[in-house]
Amino acid sequence: MIAYDLGSPQLNSTEFTVVMNVIRNLYAPEFINSPYNIRVGRDSVINGNIGQVFVRDRDTTAPYNQWTLTTTGDGGATSYFSIRPNGAIYVRSSLISAPDSTYL
Repeated sequence: MIAYDLGSPQLNSTEFTVVMNVIRNLYAPEFINSPYNIRVGRDSVINGNIGQVFVRDRDTTAPYNQWTLTTTGDGGATSYFSIRPNGAIYVRSSLISAPDSTYL
């Protein structure tokens, strides 16, 4: 790289080397100790934590090492269960009359 001024005559620096390190998003987030199988009673308290998932991302630089969790599921799974930002799984609504015994 060379720097030039706007003078007349125009003068320039000696050549200078610049090293560019490009930070990349190399790794996807991953669940630790999966798969998870959580047993929960029909009388579980609404908003009560019933389990925990653990996530990591091996990237070392933000924002590439930051992650968020969302819930998806079959049937009524997302009506009955959700997940907090820290990975805690909780009951969203009463399971007393829940029609199924297994939710994915």
